[in-house]
Amino acid sequence: MDQILLGFSQLLQPSVLMMLSVGVFVGLVVGSIPGVNDNIAFAVFIPFRSAFQPNRHLH
Repeated sequence: MDQILLGFSQLLQPSVLMMLSVGVFVGLVVGSIPGVNDNIAFAVFIPFRSAFQPNRHLH
């Protein structure tokens, strides 16, 4: 039970909620563009993904 509560506490951090909101918004925008499917969207966003640094403070 402690692990579940720890997971929810990590999920409800403002930075995590902001990134989830950004992901949903980008998904809606990409999904509304005709001719762009999920494979093309992944190929376009790979350079952005490699620019992010991993979170080292989460344990």
